[in-house]
Amino acid sequence: MSAIGAIGAISTVGNTLVQREALKSQQAFQQNQIAFNKEIAEFNAEDALNRGKEDERQLRERSKRVIGAQRAALAAQGIDVEQGSALDIQLDTAQITEIDALTIRNNASREAFGFKIQAASDTAAGAFSSIANRSAQRQTVLAGGIQAFGQAASGFNSGSSSSSSSSSSSSSSNSGKKSSNSGGK
Repeated sequence: MSAIGAIGAISTVGNTLVQREALKSQQAFQQNQIAFNKEIAEFNAEDALNRGKEDERQLRERSKRVIGAQRAALAAQGIDVEQGSALDIQLDTAQITEIDALTIRNNASREAFGFKIQAASDTAAGAFSSIANRSAQRQTVLAGGIQAFGQAASGFNSGSSSSSSSSSSSSSSNSGKKSSNSGGK
């Protein structure tokens, strides 16, 4: 085996190990980033639900004030607020408030659901990324091993052929000497 073939094989093995470590570092970074994104999406989902609850609570408080103001205005005019059109106005306000509150709750749930889907997608992306990265690491090691073996083998063959060619040239020169010696007798 020639020194050049050995150096090439060692260099390839070293390069392969460096590439594998780089892929491991890349995988660790990607996993951390994906975990962070998932955590943010889960936080955003919880935040959307909490904001929805708060918006719904504030709407109901405003509605109570509106109904209170309606009752006061109707009572100031001497109208019985517990029956007829006065009661209908209050019930309509309450009904509109309930529809608006349900809309707020539904919108918050939809927003939270979108964030939960994003978190699930990040989890799946993390799993896929991990599988793909491990595959790339195996491919790198395999390709590097094959290349190192090829370099070592070619260095071995070139070392064998140079020694066999020098031995064949020396044997042909020896046979030439014998024939010249026998020709002189």
